[in-house]
Formats: sequence, structure tokens, C-alpha cells
Amino acid sequence: MIEQSNSIGALAGALAAAAPNMRDARKDRANPHLKNRYATLEAVLDAVRDVLAAQGIAVTQGVSAAQGVVTVTTQLSHSSGEWMRSSLTLPVPAGKGISEVQALGSTVTYGRRYGLAAMCGVGAEERDDDDGDVGRGAKAPAQKAAEKPKPPEREAPKHHESFTSEERARFCAALRDLGHTYDDVASRLEAKGSPRPSAMTQKQRESIVAKLRAEAGGAPEAR
Repeated sequence: MIEQSNSIGALAGALAAAAPNMRDARKDRANPHLKNRYATLEAVLDAVRDVLAAQGIAVTQGVSAAQGVVTVTTQLSHSSGEWMRSSLTLPVPAGKGISEVQALGSTVTYGRRYGLAAMCGVGAEERDDDDGDVGRGAKAPAQKAAEKPKPPEREAPKHHESFTSEERARFCAALRDLGHTYDDVASRLEAKGSPRPSAMTQKQRESIVAKLRAEAGGAPEAR
């Protein structure tokens, strides 16, 4: 069930504006038990955080645990003060050869990944039982036969320490003013073999904005 503030007009408008730029998360992890790939929590965050921040939306996730279950609450908060949230409750698996703390941590990560992907409407998996012991199920023989090897995917990009939430919002706003989106610029850079903006220094990102401004006929690029 989704809970929300008394009004969500501004939040709904911001989500609608973010939707065209939202992409499925990169499946950056292989499951050795099920021989498939899935997106880690970091990959899901990388897929949605910049797009949401550009529209003034922040993501928060709270956790509570009691009597062998974990509840993860994912909330989208808009700069207008409007919000919506949804909670996911999961059992903590026991007797799998790992400590109680490790089982708890794995379940929390699983819940955060599923909850965030669901709230933002992005794909993050090939199967719904891809994350270790949580939700694991056996594959049917017909499914195994139908599977084909998948090409290896690159690791999820690492964020530079200067790429804070404030810097991300400022950079995305600058791109939007010039008629660009973060994903478009990141794709262009990756096609040239360059790192994504999130992995660059602040000076390098400023250089990107200056070049785009020069292309648009604005102020000349600083030298």
C-alpha cells in the first residue's frame, strides 16, 4: 500500500517529468547459484537518483526489524514538501550458514533494492529470486533449457567524492537549462570512452557545461 501527503500534484508532475529519462538499472552482478544477472542496490540508485534529483525529488529508505521480519520503507520527497511512501516486509532467512547479522543485512539490501525499483518503475532483475537466499526458488527444466548465455556487462560506475547530492542537483539543473539530460550527456561521454559525469571531478563537470553552453551559442568556454 502507498501512503502519501494530503496533496501530491507537484510530486506527480515531477515524477511525470522524470519518467522519460528513467532507465532500467544496469544488471551488474551475477548470481552463481541461478546463473543469471541482476542489478545491485547501487546500480538501482545510479539509475534513478540523478533523474529524480533533477526534478527536485529525494529518496529516503527507513528500516525496522522485529520477530524475524524486516520492514523497509521507501519514500519519495519533493521540494514542495509533498511525499509518497511504500513499505515492504520480508522474513529474515535462518539456517543458511551465515550469521544472523549477515542475514539481516542481506534482507535489508534486498528490500531496499526491490522497494526503490518498484517506487520508481524501473527493472532491476531477470528473475524475482535472484538475490541469494531471500526469495530463492528452483528453476524449471524448461526454463533452464531456454536460457542463453548473456554477454558480460561493465561494472556500475563509481561516484567521485565531489558528486554530492547538492552537486548532482546543480549539475543536472545546468544541463536541463541547456536542453540536455544527464543520461544523454553520460551516453555521449561513454561512447567516446570517457567516464560518466558522476565519476568526474567538479572541474571536469564544469568544463562539460561550458562546452555545451558554447555549442548552444552562449558564453565562450573558459580556457
